[in-house]
Amino acid sequence: QAWFDLDIRSGKVRVSPEYARLIGFKPEEFHSSLQNWIDNIHPDDRHAVVTAFEICMKTPEPQTMEYRRRRKDGGWEWIKSIGKIVERDDQGAPLRMIGIHTDISEQKQSQSLLEAERQRFKMLFDSSSDGMFIIDMNGRFIDINRTAHDRLGYSKQEMMDMKLTELDPPEFAARVPERIALILKQGTATFETAHYRKDGSIMPVEINARIIELNGENVFFSVVRDISERKELEEQLRQSQKMEAVGTLVGGIAHDFNNMLAAIQGNLYLARKQLRDHPVADTKLGNIEKLGTRAAGMVHQLLTFARKDSVDMHVFSLNNFMREGYKLASAAIPENINHRSDLCTQELHIRGDATQLQQVLMNLLNNALDAVANTPNPQIHCSLSPFTADSAFINRHRELSQKHFACISVSDNGYGIDASHLDKIFEPFFTTKEVGKGTGLGLAMLYGAVQTHGGVVEVVSKADHGTTFKVLLPLCDDSAADDELRSEAASPSVGSGETILLVDDEPSVREVTGEVLASLGYRILEAANGSEALAMIQSGQPVDLVLSDVVMPVMGGVEFLNHLREAGCELPFILATGYDPDRVIVQKGSDKRCRILNKPFDFNHLSGYIQEMIAEQR
Repeated sequence: QAWFDLDIRSGKVRVSPEYARLIGFKPEEFHSSLQNWIDNIHPDDRHAVVTAFEICMKTPEPQTMEYRRRRKDGGWEWIKSIGKIVERDDQGAPLRMIGIHTDISEQKQSQSLLEAERQRFKMLFDSSSDGMFIIDMNGRFIDINRTAHDRLGYSKQEMMDMKLTELDPPEFAARVPERIALILKQGTATFETAHYRKDGSIMPVEINARIIELNGENVFFSVVRDISERKELEEQLRQSQKMEAVGTLVGGIAHDFNNMLAAIQGNLYLARKQLRDHPVADTKLGNIEKLGTRAAGMVHQLLTFARKDSVDMHVFSLNNFMREGYKLASAAIPENINHRSDLCTQELHIRGDATQLQQVLMNLLNNALDAVANTPNPQIHCSLSPFTADSAFINRHRELSQKHFACISVSDNGYGIDASHLDKIFEPFFTTKEVGKGTGLGLAMLYGAVQTHGGVVEVVSKADHGTTFKVLLPLCDDSAADDELRSEAASPSVGSGETILLVDDEPSVREVTGEVLASLGYRILEAANGSEALAMIQSGQPVDLVLSDVVMPVMGGVEFLNHLREAGCELPFILATGYDPDRVIVQKGSDKRCRILNKPFDFNHLSGYIQEMIAEQR
């Protein structure tokens, strides 16, 4: 510190030696005056200092001012000056002022650094991609960055008028005291919670909170990260793992169920063959056979759903499919719901997987049922009609080259779909149904199935005015349809005494399959597993073709096939499986004379494959 003593009338100033040193002078070389003092004040500070000086001249109270004063080296020194009039004449005019000067340069530098840091923090705070809260110990907001209030849909002022607990759903708000205690104990904490958006929806968030000092008081500083996308991915992973577990379970069930169906279908085939002269019995057995085929389709459908089983594309009449499919699906529609179907008389043939399309129809009808659940006079309408693409349709679906389609339409007069949801309804796991009443997979699977068939789905809906789903599938060329349908209806190929080695661990399947093949003119050898069958071939038994199950005790079908190929035996080989056929893997190069078929067998197809493979061998 340094002192000064100013004679106001003369303008002369006496100063302490420290005053000179304060601004870089030696005491003996420093000479000062009032004007010299004013001239060496920083131009930006001069007006304020002169004003304060004039106030000091008029008041008995001391005046304090802070300003920059030029040093000897031309730089600037921050000075804190306190001055007071200590002598006046009889009229009150000031005669003498004394005071002290203090070097506050370091203090000002610290303040400058602190302000720079504050501005840097403010910039990061305002520009962060994460939300940020500063909250006092009573849970009131002190500051909120733009990201936070924008994501939650509030204005900044709306949030400043709230307490933190008003943002949290009740189950999360109840845990706030516990989490505050944790932060106070540890100084920092990271946890997951959720906040209400202004529209009432919930945003899951991850909070990283710590205690900081602000204006001399402890406050909570929280980084608030929106983890909606992460939660969706976690849910998809859980669903994927669940589906994988379901797939494993379904695979085992499918194997056993398909073995039973193989035995049932085989016995039906034999019974119908023996009762051709009994039309009534044959019709009833035919109905049972259709049910067996439908049951096999359901197993295939389960594999498709759980393990992405390959689709089985063939040409069929969509009219017959819709007639049977609607009859099956509508059995689940409650009696209080009015429903009807209108099917065109024009025959519409498509190439597709009937099982997948049955699931598509079921999903559409189930969605319609949900939509009309609380609707007065609920109505559902299903129709099938031909559709020729117009210019508007072509512009909407430029990826399609086909112009002629079959249109499956399902309409309801239910609650409709909000416009904001229309572009999301086909996303996996998206659902507007309450928890436990929807997986969000139905329409996603429907969309994928229709795409697999080269078709498109169109939706027309309005909230509270019902919904219409249209599935448009490309029609099959008439000549191709006729050829394939004739092929489907062809009689089974008949053998000429060729020997088939039938390998299966299920006696009922082995027995009935052997009996059917024997009735078609083949000689049958039987084995219960691959090891027995291999021993028979190694003993010199003449065999023209092997028909083997895949999964068997001791030695399975694939291992048996590989042993034959390693020994140089190129016998035609058919692997029959109740599992997903795409998961049956044989050695590289060993499948040249091998085919893989699903159980239960279509004996017309099986006999055709046998004849083809034996003919190729010759």
